[in-house]
Amino acid sequence: MERLVSYFQEKRPNFSGTVLIAKKGKIVFHEAFGKSDFNTEIQNTLCTRFPIASLTKTFTSLAIFQLMEQNRLYLSDSLDKYFSDSSLGEVTIQHLLNHTSGVVDYRNVIGELSSVGCVKDEMWKQVRDQNLSFLPGSKFSCNDTNTFLLAMILEKVTDMPYRDYVREKIFVPAGMEDSGFEGEALSLLAEGHIKGKKQSLRNSNNGYGCGDIISTTKDLHHFLQCYKRCELLNRDSKNRMETVSFRRKKWLDVSLIASGWFYQFIHGMSIGYSGIHPSGFLSRWELNMNHDTEIIILSNNAIPYHWYDSKWNGVQSIATELGEILFENRLSALQKLLIRID
Repeated sequence: MERLVSYFQEKRPNFSGTVLIAKKGKIVFHEAFGKSDFNTEIQNTLCTRFPIASLTKTFTSLAIFQLMEQNRLYLSDSLDKYFSDSSLGEVTIQHLLNHTSGVVDYRNVIGELSSVGCVKDEMWKQVRDQNLSFLPGSKFSCNDTNTFLLAMILEKVTDMPYRDYVREKIFVPAGMEDSGFEGEALSLLAEGHIKGKKQSLRNSNNGYGCGDIISTTKDLHHFLQCYKRCELLNRDSKNRMETVSFRRKKWLDVSLIASGWFYQFIHGMSIGYSGIHPSGFLSRWELNMNHDTEIIILSNNAIPYHWYDSKWNGVQSIATELGEILFENRLSALQKLLIRID
């Protein structure tokens, strides 16, 4: 793995975060780089915690499939089954899972949610009567409202707070002892930066169910191992979660979208997800089926690494370049340019 260390030292000296790579379930590379706080010079370690942003959506999707497995809900259920005042009867749970619902992004309607009070009701009141952006199932548009609503449905079905459910039904069985949620008092929590400038943390309510988990690369590895071994879902439910439910044409590429996963065919077939946090945290994880390999990247410094990058997709570029090293599969400049699918 010397080539991987050299890669970060020589090509990505500005990367700040932790990286874990596993092959057939065994960790083969696990390193920390950069600083947890650029102002105080505190270094990142393998125990540093990071907000994982939209990787949270995979956890919420999995929780929904757990309930489906128990026949407590169905993917074909419409929203009016769970929200009596809904005007979104055309939208189903499946539409929410693959972001084809057409519901508006609540951030475009109300911006920041309150830091007190019932933020779920606040969000719902603002989006429930908004016109759909498109016919459900006809287009893909990833926005946090979809997963926010899934978390609300979970609470209605289980009569448990979303965070309590995830902690009890996912964190504990997966052995995720160092994971928690935004707004909790957690030690070893990295500070977020954009191009090296420290950022303020957002109101934790804005990530409810869609981006509020805090974790470590090691804990995310534990989760992926349990997921692959069908310890969190049975095999049929896992297969349904990975079933392509929408095909999106983008540039010269066709993106295959499942429930809580995106497919990618760069170094063989993989499923993964990327996370973007407004405070400068970036995250990426990939499960490569052809090589039985995991790549997990958590970063606390949003920065572009190529001329064609925005600062928000740097870790996806890094994951791709790590794949070039791991799988000895050099990509053309055009292939790299088309990678940004999620």
